[in-house]
Amino acid sequence: MQYKTTEAFQTFVVNTLVNLKHEISNISNVVQSNHLNIDCLLQNANKYQTVDLSNIECNHIFPIEKEEDLYTFENKIKQENGFRESLIMKFSVLTDSNDLGNSVRRVMGRMFNDNVLVNYSLFGFKKKQCFSSLLSYRLIIGKT
Repeated sequence: MQYKTTEAFQTFVVNTLVNLKHEISNISNVVQSNHLNIDCLLQNANKYQTVDLSNIECNHIFPIEKEEDLYTFENKIKQENGFRESLIMKFSVLTDSNDLGNSVRRVMGRMFNDNVLVNYSLFGFKKKQCFSSLLSYRLIIGKT
């Protein structure tokens, strides 16, 4: 790419540097958030019973692609001891303490295929099912 003037080139360089600065800042925020999450997990590890994370393979469970899979997942959360806590610990890696909306989008994107979520709204408006009544919702927002 050639620039007609030195001023055009300087403008390009300054804009590129500003973009790099913002990207580095965003990466730094994610790293700091992950560091805080790891510290929090380590501090809480001794408070609660040890949960074996190796028995949960998220790649086999997620993304949930069918309504039946969602019901199976809901039953698993309800019935299996430690499953919910294990998922919370695994999903904590996807969260960003500075951006709640982005964290929810990351977790939801990892958990669900859009084909399943198209049938839900948060409170069941527009003749859709109520997502907030699901245990999956409570898992995502951290309610027991």
